Amino acid sequence: MAGIGIQLNRIFKKNYITASLYGIGCSVSYTIAPMLLVVGNLFLMFLVLDFDSVGYYTRELFSCSLLYIFIFALMFAAPLNSMISKYMADMIYEEKYEGIRPAVFLCLFITMGCAGIAGSIFYIFEYINGEVEPYYVFTSFMCFLALTLVFSVMIFNSVLKAYKEMSLFYLIGMAVTFILSVIFRFLVGFSITYSMLLALTIGFWLIAFM
Repeated sequence: MAGIGIQLNRIFKKNYITASLYGIGCSVSYTIAPMLLVVGNLFLMFLVLDFDSVGYYTRELFSCSLLYIFIFALMFAAPLNSMISKYMADMIYEEKYEGIRPAVFLCLFITMGCAGIAGSIFYIFEYINGEVEPYYVFTSFMCFLALTLVFSVMIFNSVLKAYKEMSLFYLIGMAVTFILSVIFRFLVGFSITYSMLLALTIGFWLIAFM
């Protein structure tokens, strides 16, 4: 985030109206644009796929599944983020770039390993006690892993100040998500909630890979 502040200070120091507008646009796109894209895409899917027509139980299952996916993805990705970001910043400052790649893979291995083990226990419990369909549980698990990977990789891109790239990746991922949700619902014939869940899962994996 320090890199964002430095760049914005340079923009706002010009004291031009156009520079101020550009700075506001940059601050939005660098900080909250990814979340706005996800939330906006969800609302768009709700409208196009007629989410209000879904029954109460199915609607609550989808809402709770999405809530837990975001909460636990943040919980598992956050602990190592501050430590690894400081380490990467030090390596870049000292120009010891050979230490960055091993740190990235070690952090991802630990984070995804812990998320995979804990997530497996949680979703097995959901399947046994919640009587949720196996395909729905598995897709939720894959969506959780994908979002955890997205949050974990975002810190590395932030240290490298690749803010524009991250916003672009989210834009592409959410556009693909919306298109896939429509295809799954109206062409393949999946249910409304599963069409959204499966599309989000693919979209998050796409963002992580990009």
